[in-house]
Amino acid sequence: MIELRRAVPEDLDRLFEAANSAFAGSSVSGKGPRWKRSREFLLDCLTRQECWCILKDGNIVGGLILFPQPDCLWLEGAFVEAGHQGEGIGQQTLGQLLRRYPEAAWRLKTPAADRRDCHFYEKLGFVRTGTETGHGGQEFALYEKKMF
Repeated sequence: MIELRRAVPEDLDRLFEAANSAFAGSSVSGKGPRWKRSREFLLDCLTRQECWCILKDGNIVGGLILFPQPDCLWLEGAFVEAGHQGEGIGQQTLGQLLRRYPEAAWRLKTPAADRRDCHFYEKLGFVRTGTETGHGGQEFALYEKKMF
């Protein structure tokens, strides 16, 4: 059974492990997001932002991190650990989260070179709105989805 539940600080270690597993071996994500590289930053996300645990049969296998903004919900992170990728878990749980906010505009960025990520978000109805160059010259694809 796949479900979502709000993350609490006690989930930090398991979420950090799942995030690092999700990005292990990815050459297109560069160093990866800050919450994958720093337990302290992830803990700050858990306490100050809206974070969700993705559970499979009661065990944490991934997470979703939202940064609510005045004009949108910024999807800062979506990850499923390597051993469970390809099972449809990310699509199912992000779809659940999107439906929780039927009036929201959603935005995110992902490495433009990561075709798998871009395809994932496009399957869920996100539309590519442009690109942005990040630190170190990495290009990111910008996406948006309006639920209304």
